[in-house]
Amino acid sequence: MKDEGDNFLIALAVVENSNLIITNNIKGLREAELTFENLKIQTPETFLRGE
Repeated sequence: MKDEGDNFLIALAVVENSNLIITNNIKGLREAELTFENLKIQTPETFLRGE
């Protein structure tokens, strides 16, 4: 089941022209109803390592 509560984060990122969401909720956001090809989702650890 997809978590509709995660959709607001994706919508906010798109409205603000972001290309990256940094979160520990990787699974929840990758399975969200809203998806955009140019929007990357990373954990804080991955972001800090520069991956």
